[in-house]
Order: sequence, then C-alpha cells, then structure tokens
Amino acid sequence: MKKRFFISAAIILIISVIAFFSISYKSLDNDKSKNQTTKDQVTKNKTQETKNTSSNTSAPTTAVESLNTKLKLTDSGLHNSVDDINSLSNYLNGGFVRYSNPFLFISPSVTLSYDSPLVYSMEDGTTFFKQLSSVSNASSINIINNNVYYKSSSISTLMKTNISTHENTILANQCGPYYIYNDWIYFISPSDCSIKKMTLNGDSLTTIKSDLSKDKNWYPEDPSTLFIYNNKIYYSDMVTYGDEHNLKWKNEIYSMNLDGTDLEKVLEDRFFLFSLYENSIYYLKTLDDTSINRDLVKFDLSTKKSSTLSSFSSSAAEGFNIYNNDLYFIGMYPQSSSTPTGFDMKLEKYNLNTKKTSTISNSITTFGKMFILNDRIFILPVGVTDKNSYLYYSVKTDGSEQKYVK
Repeated sequence: MKKRFFISAAIILIISVIAFFSISYKSLDNDKSKNQTTKDQVTKNKTQETKNTSSNTSAPTTAVESLNTKLKLTDSGLHNSVDDINSLSNYLNGGFVRYSNPFLFISPSVTLSYDSPLVYSMEDGTTFFKQLSSVSNASSINIINNNVYYKSSSISTLMKTNISTHENTILANQCGPYYIYNDWIYFISPSDCSIKKMTLNGDSLTTIKSDLSKDKNWYPEDPSTLFIYNNKIYYSDMVTYGDEHNLKWKNEIYSMNLDGTDLEKVLEDRFFLFSLYENSIYYLKTLDDTSINRDLVKFDLSTKKSSTLSSFSSSAAEGFNIYNNDLYFIGMYPQSSSTPTGFDMKLEKYNLNTKKTSTISNSITTFGKMFILNDRIFILPVGVTDKNSYLYYSVKTDGSEQKYVK
C-alpha cells in the first residue's frame, strides 16, 4: 500500500470525529478590533514592529515596558524537548505551547486557518502579548539559545529562526516528528523511512536506523511521534491494512537504543492519543471506528502488561494530558440542539492513584489540544468557535482563574 492508504485512514478518523462531535468552524469576526502597533528600538538604526493581541482579561499588573521588546533568553547546560516544566504530554500534543523563562510562547496555528505568527507573553499566558512575525504556523516548538526550533504546519520542514536577527535556517527539508535530546536533534526522515540525528546547527547528519518499515502502508508523518525516554528512542506509527472496502488500522510503538540497536515492538493497539508517564504508557483505546467510547489503558514498560483503568462513554479525541498524577481530558456528553455543538463539554481529570474522576470546569465550548504548564491549563480549540472567537481557554488546575483569550 502507498501513502493513499494512510490518507484514507486519516480521512476515516476525521469523518468519525466530525460525525459525532458535530462541530462547525466559522470565520473570525470581521469586526475584530485592530491590533495596535508599536515601534521599539532593536539595534542602532533598525526597528521592528510588534503587535498586541487582545484578550478579555484584566489589564496586566506590570507595565507594558516591562516586557523586553528586544527579546533575550538565557539558558545553560544540555537542552532537551522535555524538562521540568515542558512535559512529554505537551510535546506529544503537538508542542504548540512552550515555556522559556521568563516567557510563554504560544502558536495559534492549531486554531487559526490562516498564517498565524508565534506570540509570547508573561509567564501566566493571559496578560500581554507580542508577535514574532518571523515565525509562523509553528508546531513542536523548542527555544534554545535565542533560537526557535519548530516545524511549519504547511510544509514538512524543520526550521530554526533567530529571535533577534529574524534569520531563518532550514535544518531539514524532509522532517517528520523530531525531538531534541542532549543538544542533538533526532528526527524521522519520511523520504527513506529512517531515524537520523544532527547537531543543533544541522551538522554531523547521521543515520541511526534505516528502513524502519518495509511495510509501505506506513507513511512516517503525522500522526507518528518520536521521543526519548530513559535513554531509549521511542517512535509510533499508524499502519493501515485490508482493502478499500474494508480498510482497518492499528497503532504501534517501538523502542531502540540511542545508537539504533535492539529495536523492538513495545505495544500494538488502536488508539488516538497516548503519553508516557512514570515508566508506563497511558492511552485512550478506540473500541471501534464509529464509537466515541474509550477505554483508558495503562501499559507498564517493566512488566509489559496492560490493564484497563477506566471506561469513558465520551471523551474528546484531542483532549488528553498527564500532569502531577492526574490525567486531564475533555468529556463530551450529548445534549439537546440548544447547545452550539450538540454536546455538553467538561474539562475533567482522572487521578492515577485514587482512580477517581472529578470536574475542573464546565466552561468548555469545543474540544482542542491541551497543554499544562506551571499549574495552568491551556486548551487551543481546533478551529475558531463562532460564539467566542477565542484563541484559547485557560484555567488553573484547581479550576480557578478561568479566562478566554482572544
């Protein structure tokens, strides 16, 4: 099979989600207030333009001038895509939100259908915004030494953009999922189904594992993933099989050493989303192609055994994140046609220790990608809602300080 089978599988999944969630996306309000432009001194006689992004939050407690317009970031040591604040769950969800002291970077490209520059704000992500116009449609964001590493959602290219000079560098023209570990970039090359690595400058390109899949039903792009955990490379794929009249699919997760040796299949099942937390893989198992019912499954990497923790009659395909022993998700419950989507949506969490589910917020208007940093949850809707036209919804993990940011 060729790439068209992967596309067919993706279309089936998308149609299934649309059919049950009945979410329609509309254009942004044409009467949206214009962004106010300011000019700041950058270097000697050069200036750059920055724009405010409005929100319905109260005015920031700090002065606008406190946000350094000549953005400089300081860091030290070896760099990794996952650290004490930027979690693996956030990265596997697309890496649209990234913290780099003292700023929070957010890419609205998951929400907006047109070119959307990367924005940054103070740490809470709800106060003051500025745009980095040189970085657009970014996902899988990493911030290192005043450079933004990212994939553009419009092309399969790995980019590096200098925040100060706005210089853009193409590190890899053919790049699937990538991950930074100890100052090395590991990535899947779709052109030859291999895993490669290179330096942060794109030098010393080395093939770690070639010919990952002799089964050409697999096309190593999204929804594939790649990450490193306990000095092992993990990557996932989706494989389609059967014929056009009975097309089926399954997910697989593999692991190998950093040098490409000891390749083994870790897990095989049907799931939309997964994350690795404290040496176990957690995922929402898809029971069939037409049902929104999900089983929460835990796979222990030490014992190689699976156990079903809970069953959910409804849960959004995009809402899934593990943070401090809690698994957060968006529950969707069928309601009358009086609701905009036909569903009553709740932000909920499942405690991995007590195995109890509780509600964080009843204010969710649509499902989306979820990110959690510094005890604050960010939900970037997949498409702009006609009710609020907001870029994302934010709430503390205890349910306080709910905000819609426009």
